[in-house]
Amino acid sequence: LVGGGVEWVVLSGYLRKLGPRTLRAFPGRILNIHPSLLPRHGGPGMYGRRVHDAVLAGGDARTGASVHLVDDLYDHGLVIARAELPVSPNETAESLERRVMAAEPVLFLETLKRIAEGALTIPVISDNTS
Repeated sequence: LVGGGVEWVVLSGYLRKLGPRTLRAFPGRILNIHPSLLPRHGGPGMYGRRVHDAVLAGGDARTGASVHLVDDLYDHGLVIARAELPVSPNETAESLERRVMAAEPVLFLETLKRIAEGALTIPVISDNTS
């Protein structure tokens, strides 16, 4: 698993849990993005339109996207960046989904750029499972 100079694993909306071998190989170096302001509306089954339905059902005034470190739980790791968007009174799940989806790549690329430039430092997470 570890080799070839890999420093970061970027999942970009990956919907499955990673196994312990992968998590041990890249502790604190696996990133994913989620279409809400975590920890709200994250966890098992919270992806795609379901997230936006939950935002509207919860009466949230703001939503957005969160870049987070991946751990052994869904949408649980440390949030390192987020983009916030207002929820308008006439918002639908479809319109919210479109707006958040447009913000996600911008946020993710900016976050990766900041990490590469050293402008965003990530706390060191040690692997205590070895």
